[in-house]
Amino acid sequence: MAKTTFEDNPFIRKVLRYFLFLQIGAIPVVFGLILLKLHLLALAFTLVTFLIFVVIIIWLYMSYQNTPIVQKRRAYQKKVLDLQTGIQSENGVILSADRKKEELSQAKQSEIQNALVTLQRNYIERGLEGNSIGAATIGGIGPKLKERLATYGIVNAAHISNRVLEIPGFGGAKAQALIGWKSLIYAQLDSSKPTGLPTESSEAIKNKYLILHNEIDNVRNTSVEHKQNLQDELNIVLPELKKLSSITFTSYLSKSLASKGLVASLIALAMLFSQTISGLGAVTSAVVASIPTTTSTPTLTLTPTHTLTPTITLTFTVTNTPTITNTPTITLTPTITNTSTQTSTPTRTFTPTPTKTYTPLPTLAPIVRTGARCQDGTSSNATGRGACSHHGGVSCWYYSDGTCR
Repeated sequence: MAKTTFEDNPFIRKVLRYFLFLQIGAIPVVFGLILLKLHLLALAFTLVTFLIFVVIIIWLYMSYQNTPIVQKRRAYQKKVLDLQTGIQSENGVILSADRKKEELSQAKQSEIQNALVTLQRNYIERGLEGNSIGAATIGGIGPKLKERLATYGIVNAAHISNRVLEIPGFGGAKAQALIGWKSLIYAQLDSSKPTGLPTESSEAIKNKYLILHNEIDNVRNTSVEHKQNLQDELNIVLPELKKLSSITFTSYLSKSLASKGLVASLIALAMLFSQTISGLGAVTSAVVASIPTTTSTPTLTLTPTHTLTPTITLTFTVTNTPTITNTPTITLTPTITNTSTQTSTPTRTFTPTPTKTYTPLPTLAPIVRTGARCQDGTSSNATGRGACSHHGGVSCWYYSDGTCR
Protein backbone atom coordinates (compact mmCIF):
# COMPACT_ATOMS: atom_id res chain seq x y z
CA MET A 1 0.00 0.00 0.00
CA ALA A 2 1.58 3.26 -1.16
CA LYS A 3 1.65 5.94 1.50
CA THR A 4 0.43 9.43 0.71
CA THR A 5 2.84 12.32 1.18
CA PHE A 6 2.89 16.12 0.87
CA GLU A 7 3.38 18.01 -2.33
CA ASP A 8 6.40 20.27 -2.78
CA ASN A 9 5.87 23.89 -1.73
CA PRO A 10 8.54 26.09 -3.37
CA PHE A 11 7.51 29.21 -1.44
CA ILE A 12 7.93 27.63 2.00
CA ARG A 13 11.16 26.00 0.91
CA LYS A 14 12.53 29.37 -0.23
CA VAL A 15 11.58 31.04 3.07
CA LEU A 16 13.34 28.31 5.06
CA ARG A 17 16.48 28.57 2.91
CA TYR A 18 16.63 32.33 3.49
CA PHE A 19 16.20 31.78 7.20
CA LEU A 20 19.00 29.19 7.18
CA PHE A 21 21.32 31.73 5.52
CA LEU A 22 20.27 34.27 8.14
CA GLN A 23 21.13 31.91 10.98
CA ILE A 24 24.48 30.95 9.50
CA GLY A 25 25.28 34.61 8.88
CA ALA A 26 24.27 35.46 12.43
CA ILE A 27 27.12 33.36 13.88
CA PRO A 28 30.03 35.64 12.76
CA VAL A 29 27.95 38.73 13.53
CA VAL A 30 27.28 37.55 17.10
CA PHE A 31 30.90 36.59 17.75
CA GLY A 32 32.08 39.85 16.20
CA LEU A 33 29.90 41.80 18.61
CA ILE A 34 31.27 39.68 21.45
CA LEU A 35 34.86 40.53 20.45
CA LEU A 36 33.88 44.20 20.41
CA LYS A 37 32.55 43.67 23.95
CA LEU A 38 29.02 44.56 22.80
CA HIS A 39 27.61 41.65 24.76
CA LEU A 40 24.08 42.97 25.20
CA LEU A 41 23.82 43.79 21.50
CA ALA A 42 25.00 40.26 20.64
CA LEU A 43 22.42 38.81 23.00
CA ALA A 44 19.67 41.00 21.53
CA PHE A 45 20.63 39.96 17.98
CA THR A 46 20.48 36.29 19.01
CA LEU A 47 17.06 36.77 20.61
CA VAL A 48 15.77 38.34 17.40
CA THR A 49 16.91 35.34 15.33
CA PHE A 50 15.37 32.99 17.90
CA LEU A 51 12.04 34.84 17.78
CA ILE A 52 12.10 34.62 13.99
CA PHE A 53 12.76 30.88 14.36
CA VAL A 54 9.74 30.49 16.68
CA VAL A 55 7.50 32.53 14.38
CA ILE A 56 8.51 30.38 11.41
CA ILE A 57 7.74 27.16 13.32
CA ILE A 58 4.30 28.50 14.27
CA TRP A 59 3.67 29.60 10.70
CA LEU A 60 4.68 26.17 9.40
CA TYR A 61 2.39 24.42 11.88
CA MET A 62 -0.58 26.58 10.88
CA SER A 63 0.22 25.92 7.23
CA TYR A 64 0.39 22.19 8.03
CA GLN A 65 -3.02 22.26 9.75
CA ASN A 66 -4.62 24.03 6.77
CA THR A 67 -3.25 21.55 4.23
CA PRO A 68 -6.17 19.69 2.55
CA ILE A 69 -4.60 16.28 3.10
CA VAL A 70 -4.15 17.04 6.83
CA GLN A 71 -7.78 18.14 7.07
CA LYS A 72 -8.79 14.92 5.32
CA ARG A 73 -6.73 12.87 7.78
CA ARG A 74 -8.26 14.75 10.70
CA ALA A 75 -11.77 14.04 9.32
CA TYR A 76 -10.93 10.34 9.03
CA GLN A 77 -9.61 10.31 12.61
CA LYS A 78 -12.80 11.94 13.88
CA LYS A 79 -14.90 9.46 11.90
CA VAL A 80 -12.97 6.49 13.30
CA LEU A 81 -13.38 7.86 16.82
CA ASP A 82 -17.12 8.35 16.32
CA LEU A 83 -17.53 4.86 14.87
CA GLN A 84 -15.57 3.25 17.71
CA THR A 85 -17.62 5.19 20.26
CA GLY A 86 -20.83 4.06 18.54
CA ILE A 87 -19.69 0.43 18.53
CA GLN A 88 -18.87 0.61 22.25
CA SER A 89 -22.28 2.13 22.92
CA GLU A 90 -24.05 -0.66 21.00
CA ASN A 91 -21.99 -3.25 22.86
CA GLY A 92 -23.29 -1.74 26.08
CA VAL A 93 -26.89 -2.00 24.85
CA ILE A 94 -26.39 -5.63 23.81
CA LEU A 95 -24.85 -6.58 27.16
CA SER A 96 -27.65 -4.80 29.00
CA ALA A 97 -30.28 -6.67 26.91
CA ASP A 98 -28.63 -10.03 27.65
CA ARG A 99 -28.55 -9.22 31.36
CA LYS A 100 -32.22 -8.21 31.35
CA LYS A 101 -33.16 -11.43 29.55
CA GLU A 102 -31.45 -13.47 32.26
CA GLU A 103 -33.23 -11.44 34.93
CA LEU A 104 -36.58 -12.02 33.15
CA SER A 105 -35.97 -15.78 33.00
CA GLN A 106 -35.26 -15.84 36.73
CA ALA A 107 -38.31 -13.65 37.45
CA LYS A 108 -40.54 -15.98 35.35
CA GLN A 109 -39.34 -19.06 37.24
CA SER A 110 -39.85 -17.27 40.58
CA GLU A 111 -43.36 -16.20 39.62
CA ILE A 112 -44.32 -19.72 38.48
CA GLN A 113 -42.91 -21.19 41.69
CA ASN A 114 -44.71 -18.64 43.88
CA ALA A 115 -47.98 -19.24 42.00
CA LEU A 116 -47.62 -23.00 42.51
CA VAL A 117 -46.90 -22.57 46.25
CA THR A 118 -49.96 -20.35 46.57
CA LEU A 119 -52.09 -22.92 44.69
CA GLN A 120 -50.91 -25.76 46.93
CA ARG A 121 -51.47 -23.72 50.10
CA ASN A 122 -54.99 -22.81 49.01
CA TYR A 123 -55.71 -26.47 48.15
CA ILE A 124 -54.68 -27.64 51.65
CA GLU A 125 -56.57 -24.80 53.38
CA ARG A 126 -59.74 -25.57 51.43
CA GLY A 127 -59.34 -29.28 52.23
CA LEU A 128 -58.98 -28.56 55.96
CA GLU A 129 -61.99 -26.25 55.89
CA GLY A 130 -64.01 -28.98 54.13
CA ASN A 131 -63.47 -31.56 56.91
CA SER A 132 -66.12 -30.79 59.55
CA ILE A 133 -65.51 -31.80 63.17
CA GLY A 134 -69.18 -32.57 63.67
CA ALA A 135 -69.21 -35.16 60.87
CA ALA A 136 -65.88 -36.72 61.79
CA THR A 137 -65.19 -39.64 64.11
CA ILE A 138 -62.53 -38.55 66.62
CA GLY A 139 -61.59 -40.80 69.51
CA GLY A 140 -62.65 -39.32 72.89
CA ILE A 141 -64.56 -36.43 71.31
CA GLY A 142 -68.33 -36.94 71.66
CA PRO A 143 -71.27 -34.81 70.51
CA LYS A 144 -71.27 -32.64 73.65
CA LEU A 145 -67.61 -31.80 73.27
CA LYS A 146 -68.17 -31.10 69.55
CA GLU A 147 -71.00 -28.71 70.47
CA ARG A 148 -68.76 -27.03 73.00
CA LEU A 149 -66.05 -26.62 70.33
CA ALA A 150 -68.62 -25.10 67.99
CA THR A 151 -69.54 -22.49 70.62
CA TYR A 152 -65.87 -21.43 70.53
CA GLY A 153 -65.86 -21.21 66.72
CA ILE A 154 -63.98 -24.45 66.10
CA VAL A 155 -66.07 -26.34 63.53
CA ASN A 156 -63.56 -27.82 61.05
CA ALA A 157 -59.97 -29.05 60.87
CA ALA A 158 -58.65 -25.62 59.79
CA HIS A 159 -59.77 -24.12 63.13
CA ILE A 160 -57.91 -26.60 65.31
CA SER A 161 -54.85 -25.19 67.11
CA ASN A 162 -53.26 -25.31 70.58
CA ARG A 163 -55.89 -22.89 71.86
CA VAL A 164 -58.30 -25.89 72.33
CA LEU A 165 -56.40 -26.47 75.59
CA GLU A 166 -58.08 -23.32 76.94
CA ILE A 167 -61.60 -24.77 76.42
CA PRO A 168 -63.15 -26.36 79.52
CA GLY A 169 -63.29 -30.18 79.33
CA PHE A 170 -60.33 -30.45 76.94
CA GLY A 171 -57.27 -31.78 78.64
CA GLY A 172 -54.07 -32.91 77.04
CA ALA A 173 -55.45 -36.19 75.70
CA LYS A 174 -58.54 -34.73 74.01
CA ALA A 175 -56.56 -31.81 72.59
CA GLN A 176 -53.96 -34.22 71.27
CA ALA A 177 -56.74 -36.32 69.65
CA LEU A 178 -58.02 -33.21 67.80
CA ILE A 179 -54.54 -32.14 66.67
CA GLY A 180 -53.73 -35.71 65.55
CA TRP A 181 -56.94 -35.85 63.51
CA LYS A 182 -56.01 -32.53 61.80
CA SER A 183 -52.48 -33.77 61.08
CA LEU A 184 -53.83 -36.90 59.42
CA ILE A 185 -56.09 -34.87 57.14
CA TYR A 186 -53.21 -32.43 56.38
CA ALA A 187 -50.94 -35.32 55.36
CA GLN A 188 -53.60 -36.69 53.03
CA LEU A 189 -54.11 -33.28 51.45
CA ASP A 190 -50.35 -32.63 51.14
CA SER A 191 -49.87 -35.91 49.29
CA SER A 192 -52.64 -35.08 46.86
CA LYS A 193 -51.82 -31.39 46.27
CA PRO A 194 -51.22 -30.28 42.65
CA THR A 195 -47.62 -30.48 41.45
CA GLY A 196 -48.00 -27.95 38.67
CA LEU A 197 -49.94 -24.90 37.67
CA PRO A 198 -53.03 -25.22 35.56
CA THR A 199 -52.34 -24.70 31.88
CA GLU A 200 -54.15 -21.37 31.77
CA SER A 201 -52.16 -19.91 34.69
CA SER A 202 -48.87 -21.23 33.37
CA GLU A 203 -49.51 -19.91 29.86
CA ALA A 204 -50.56 -16.52 31.21
CA ILE A 205 -47.28 -16.13 33.07
CA LYS A 206 -45.25 -17.41 30.12
CA ASN A 207 -47.02 -15.10 27.68
CA LYS A 208 -46.42 -12.14 30.00
CA TYR A 209 -42.67 -12.78 30.06
CA LEU A 210 -42.57 -13.71 26.40
CA ILE A 211 -43.78 -10.22 25.50
CA LEU A 212 -41.05 -8.68 27.66
CA HIS A 213 -38.47 -11.02 26.12
CA ASN A 214 -39.56 -10.03 22.63
CA GLU A 215 -39.23 -6.34 23.46
CA ILE A 216 -35.72 -6.87 24.74
CA ASP A 217 -34.86 -9.05 21.73
CA ASN A 218 -36.03 -6.30 19.40
CA VAL A 219 -33.79 -3.76 21.14
CA ARG A 220 -30.89 -6.20 21.10
CA ASN A 221 -31.33 -7.14 17.45
CA THR A 222 -31.50 -3.47 16.48
CA SER A 223 -28.26 -2.80 18.39
CA VAL A 224 -26.58 -5.82 16.81
CA GLU A 225 -27.58 -4.62 13.35
CA HIS A 226 -26.47 -1.06 14.06
CA LYS A 227 -23.19 -2.30 15.50
CA GLN A 228 -22.55 -4.39 12.39
CA ASN A 229 -23.20 -1.37 10.16
CA LEU A 230 -20.78 0.71 12.22
CA GLN A 231 -18.18 -2.05 12.08
CA ASP A 232 -18.54 -2.34 8.29
CA GLU A 233 -18.09 1.40 7.93
CA LEU A 234 -15.09 1.32 10.27
CA ASN A 235 -13.52 -1.43 8.16
CA ILE A 236 -13.74 0.90 5.18
CA VAL A 237 -12.39 4.01 6.94
CA LEU A 238 -9.44 2.38 8.74
CA PRO A 239 -7.52 1.44 5.55
CA GLU A 240 -8.02 4.97 4.23
CA LEU A 241 -6.66 6.40 7.47
CA LYS A 242 -3.73 3.99 7.36
CA LYS A 243 -2.78 5.38 3.94
CA LEU A 244 -2.41 8.79 5.63
CA SER A 245 -0.25 7.50 8.50
CA SER A 246 2.79 9.30 7.05
CA ILE A 247 0.99 12.65 7.22
CA THR A 248 2.66 14.19 10.28
CA PHE A 249 4.09 17.57 11.15
CA THR A 250 7.59 16.09 11.12
CA SER A 251 7.15 14.77 7.58
CA TYR A 252 5.70 18.15 6.58
CA LEU A 253 8.80 19.93 7.93
CA SER A 254 11.04 17.46 6.11
CA LYS A 255 9.18 17.98 2.84
CA SER A 256 9.29 21.75 3.33
CA LEU A 257 13.07 21.72 3.80
CA ALA A 258 13.98 19.46 0.88
CA SER A 259 12.61 16.80 -1.44
CA LYS A 260 14.91 14.11 -0.08
CA GLY A 261 14.81 13.10 3.54
CA LEU A 262 18.60 13.06 4.03
CA VAL A 263 19.04 16.58 2.69
CA ALA A 264 16.11 17.78 4.83
CA SER A 265 17.73 16.25 7.93
CA LEU A 266 21.05 17.98 7.20
CA ILE A 267 19.32 21.34 6.72
CA ALA A 268 17.36 20.91 9.96
CA LEU A 269 20.55 20.03 11.85
CA ALA A 270 22.31 23.07 10.35
CA MET A 271 19.47 25.35 11.48
CA LEU A 272 19.44 23.94 15.01
CA PHE A 273 23.24 23.94 15.25
CA SER A 274 23.62 27.55 14.06
CA GLN A 275 20.86 28.77 16.38
CA THR A 276 22.41 26.90 19.30
CA ILE A 277 25.94 28.14 18.65
CA SER A 278 24.97 31.81 18.34
CA GLY A 279 22.60 31.56 21.30
CA LEU A 280 25.12 29.88 23.60
CA GLY A 281 27.87 32.28 22.57
CA ALA A 282 25.74 35.37 23.21
CA VAL A 283 24.33 34.14 26.51
CA THR A 284 27.71 32.95 27.80
CA SER A 285 29.43 36.23 26.95
CA ALA A 286 26.62 38.25 28.53
CA VAL A 287 26.80 36.20 31.73
CA VAL A 288 30.59 36.45 31.89
CA ALA A 289 30.46 40.18 31.26
CA SER A 290 27.95 40.64 34.07
CA ILE A 291 30.27 39.02 36.63
CA PRO A 292 32.12 41.80 38.51
CA THR A 293 35.92 41.69 38.08
CA THR A 294 37.67 41.45 41.44
CA THR A 295 40.34 44.12 40.92
CA SER A 296 42.48 43.91 44.01
CA THR A 297 42.87 47.64 44.25
CA PRO A 298 43.39 48.67 47.84
CA THR A 299 39.89 49.36 48.85
CA LEU A 300 41.47 48.38 52.11
CA THR A 301 42.34 52.02 52.64
CA LEU A 302 42.61 51.92 56.38
CA THR A 303 40.31 54.83 56.89
CA PRO A 304 42.00 57.16 54.43
CA THR A 305 43.71 60.21 55.75
CA HIS A 306 44.86 57.72 58.33
CA THR A 307 48.36 58.77 57.46
CA LEU A 308 50.06 57.50 60.51
CA THR A 309 52.56 60.22 60.28
CA PRO A 310 53.59 61.10 63.76
CA THR A 311 50.61 62.74 65.04
CA ILE A 312 51.62 60.09 67.53
CA THR A 313 53.97 62.68 68.85
CA LEU A 314 55.62 60.38 71.28
CA THR A 315 57.42 63.23 72.80
CA PHE A 316 56.30 62.17 76.17
CA THR A 317 57.28 65.14 78.11
CA VAL A 318 59.23 62.33 79.72
CA THR A 319 62.07 64.67 80.28
CA ASN A 320 63.94 62.77 82.88
CA THR A 321 64.16 65.94 84.81
CA PRO A 322 62.26 65.20 87.94
CA THR A 323 58.98 66.72 87.39
CA ILE A 324 58.53 64.14 90.01
CA THR A 325 55.88 66.02 91.67
CA ASN A 326 54.55 63.29 93.83
CA THR A 327 51.23 63.92 92.31
CA PRO A 328 51.33 61.46 89.47
CA THR A 329 50.82 63.57 86.42
CA ILE A 330 52.27 60.56 84.75
CA THR A 331 49.18 59.88 82.72
CA LEU A 332 50.86 57.39 80.49
CA THR A 333 48.84 58.61 77.70
CA PRO A 334 51.81 60.88 77.19
CA THR A 335 50.27 63.18 74.76
CA ILE A 336 49.96 59.99 72.77
CA THR A 337 46.98 61.56 71.27
CA ASN A 338 46.16 58.48 69.35
CA THR A 339 43.38 60.47 68.01
CA SER A 340 45.61 60.42 65.05
CA THR A 341 43.56 62.87 63.15
CA GLN A 342 41.58 59.71 62.63
CA THR A 343 38.57 61.69 61.86
CA SER A 344 36.39 58.86 60.72
CA THR A 345 34.34 61.38 58.96
CA PRO A 346 33.83 59.91 55.54
CA THR A 347 36.53 61.68 53.67
CA ARG A 348 36.80 58.10 52.49
CA THR A 349 37.65 59.07 48.99
CA PHE A 350 38.93 55.61 48.17
CA THR A 351 41.86 56.84 46.26
CA PRO A 352 43.37 53.75 44.73
CA THR A 353 46.95 54.38 45.91
CA PRO A 354 46.71 56.08 49.30
CA THR A 355 49.72 57.81 50.77
CA LYS A 356 50.11 55.18 53.34
CA THR A 357 53.44 56.28 54.77
CA TYR A 358 53.47 54.14 57.92
CA THR A 359 56.42 55.79 59.66
CA PRO A 360 57.79 53.39 62.23
CA LEU A 361 56.72 53.88 65.83
CA PRO A 362 59.43 54.53 68.37
CA THR A 363 60.21 51.49 70.42
CA LEU A 364 59.43 52.16 74.08
CA ALA A 365 61.64 50.59 76.74
CA PRO A 366 59.60 48.87 79.43
CA ILE A 367 59.20 50.84 82.67
CA VAL A 368 60.04 48.76 85.75
CA ARG A 369 60.06 49.39 89.53
CA THR A 370 63.61 49.99 90.86
CA GLY A 371 63.11 50.82 94.56
CA ALA A 372 61.13 52.81 97.10
CA ARG A 373 61.29 56.06 99.16
CA CYS A 374 60.23 55.62 102.77
CA GLN A 375 58.10 57.88 104.92
CA ASP A 376 61.09 58.98 107.00
CA GLY A 377 62.95 60.15 103.87
CA THR A 378 65.23 57.16 103.50
CA SER A 379 65.41 55.01 100.34
CA SER A 380 65.19 51.26 99.88
CA ASN A 381 66.23 49.00 97.02
CA ALA A 382 63.41 46.60 97.77
CA THR A 383 60.62 46.47 95.18
CA GLY A 384 58.21 44.23 97.00
CA ARG A 385 55.86 44.34 99.99
CA GLY A 386 58.61 44.40 102.64
CA ALA A 387 60.14 47.65 101.47
CA CYS A 388 60.38 50.41 104.16
CA SER A 389 58.82 48.07 106.70
CA HIS A 390 60.99 49.62 109.46
CA HIS A 391 60.84 53.19 108.15
CA GLY A 392 57.18 54.02 108.39
CA GLY A 393 56.13 52.48 105.09
CA VAL A 394 56.53 53.42 101.40
CA SER A 395 56.07 57.05 100.45
CA CYS A 396 56.40 56.34 96.68
CA TRP A 397 57.98 53.82 94.32
CA TYR A 398 60.95 54.57 92.10
CA TYR A 399 60.69 53.52 88.41
CA SER A 400 63.22 53.13 85.64
CA ASP A 401 61.99 56.29 83.95
CA GLY A 402 63.16 58.31 86.97
CA THR A 403 59.78 58.99 88.43
CA CYS A 404 58.60 58.23 91.95
CA ARG A 405 54.90 57.49 92.29
